[in-house]
Amino acid sequence: MEQKNQLWKIVVGIVLTPILIAIFFADRIALIVLPHIESKTIKQWFDNMNFMTQSVWRVGAIALIFSIFKLITWMVA
Repeated sequence: MEQKNQLWKIVVGIVLTPILIAIFFADRIALIVLPHIESKTIKQWFDNMNFMTQSVWRVGAIALIFSIFKLITWMVA
């Protein structure tokens, strides 16, 4: 049973790693226009769940704003 759980953790880790790295780099791009927010290293980011949560919120908010903009331009055009 424990071997099955360990295999499951490895599979989930392999699947989530590219997604988390993409969020990290998208957040770094977002922080270019937000110079008052301190940028963390990727090691600090992976070690602290709070940093990850903040990044997901920032990237999600920017994606939402971009989606609303694209929707409006699509409706107008």
